[in-house]
Amino acid sequence: MPDTAAILDALRHALQQDPALQDRLFALEDPDAFAAALARLGGETGQPIAADTLLEAMRQGRREWIERDMPW
Repeated sequence: MPDTAAILDALRHALQQDPALQDRLFALEDPDAFAAALARLGGETGQPIAADTLLEAMRQGRREWIERDMPW
């Protein structure tokens, strides 16, 4: 089973190194299109990851951001 966290870190690193790629991906307003494009990038760079896995990671990140200051 692939290490999703490691793949996400590798994709983040690839994005940080390529401003043009950032521009292309961040211009995609549809989350499904963004995840599909990022999944393609993963496959092209040897970091295969499914678009649905990326969408779940995005949802989790959004949830963590929203809950960051909530007093539990």
